[in-house]
Amino acid sequence: ILHDLSQFDELKKMYLGKALEYALQSGDKGTISRCYNAFAVYYAKRKEFEIALNYYQKSLDLALEIGEKNMLAVCYNNLGSTHVELKEFEKGLEYLNQALQLKKDTGKPNAIGFTHIHIGKAYFDWGKYREALENFLEAEKLILSAGTKHEIHTCYDYISKIFSALNDF
Repeated sequence: ILHDLSQFDELKKMYLGKALEYALQSGDKGTISRCYNAFAVYYAKRKEFEIALNYYQKSLDLALEIGEKNMLAVCYNNLGSTHVELKEFEKGLEYLNQALQLKKDTGKPNAIGFTHIHIGKAYFDWGKYREALENFLEAEKLILSAGTKHEIHTCYDYISKIFSALNDF
């Protein structure tokens, strides 16, 4: 609940620290990986990307060690999005494509669609509008086929921005 409320930043950090402390005591590598990821998200939202990358890498290392595919996909997706924020588009897309492949292995259209949204955003930020459009249209198709409308507004928002950028009205 506190995660998205910026006025509780210090409280979020305290609770994340407690969660990580308990996870480390338990020794459960999956839980530790998720805690590192949560800390990374905290720092990414604060635009402290280097710290976020450090936590994402720790999370990824543990997810690789235990072979937890869902967490691996999350780590690759978040690492990719963070590198895109840093304008490291090729590296970001490399991670995002690894996440996409893992999500395709699960066969969940919603999850696959969400990664297409992240890939589309990366191409959009890079100024590669045709590639961005392909990914947003694929995301739209997958999300609607899954019977959900979560994040569909993001697809439509970016699709309209792409057509505007291409002067294709």
